[in-house]
Amino acid sequence: NWNQYFDENLLIVCDEDIALRRLVNRGLSEKEANLRILNQMSVQEKIKKATRIIYNNGSLDELYSAIDSYLKDIC
Repeated sequence: NWNQYFDENLLIVCDEDIALRRLVNRGLSEKEANLRILNQMSVQEKIKKATRIIYNNGSLDELYSAIDSYLKDIC
């Protein structure tokens, strides 16, 4: 419940299949990656708490562009 102490809560999220693939690419087994995802708060719960959401389903350049846009928006 730390979100109550902040003016804005930014969530950067990707689809579960992409998250799974990225974890496996970082060296986790598929089983370990699934367990890690299952042990976290669900994406739906995270979205409920967020005031802003950036979807990270694309490339790193797309993510950086979205973050730049967010920062320009708040400054």
